[in-house]
Amino acid sequence: ITSDNIKNLIQRLGSLRHIFDLEKKNIEISNLEEKTINPDFWNDNYKAQKVLKKIKSIKDWINGYQLAETLCDELEITYEY
Repeated sequence: ITSDNIKNLIQRLGSLRHIFDLEKKNIEISNLEEKTINPDFWNDNYKAQKVLKKIKSIKDWINGYQLAETLCDELEITYEY
């Protein structure tokens, strides 16, 4: 693996951040989590479960991206030494 490979990987990861609009996904999570605070949220159990699954799905995606970002950072640091 070369320095150029690592730079390319980091650039591609940055592009994914913009393509998948992580900031928008974080806002979506916040909006969905606000719904769960509503006292009437659990009145429709099916709908509540759908919202919770959607929150989990988005969080899983974000966590996967953050893991890739961390691994790229570690790869870059390891390569420098």
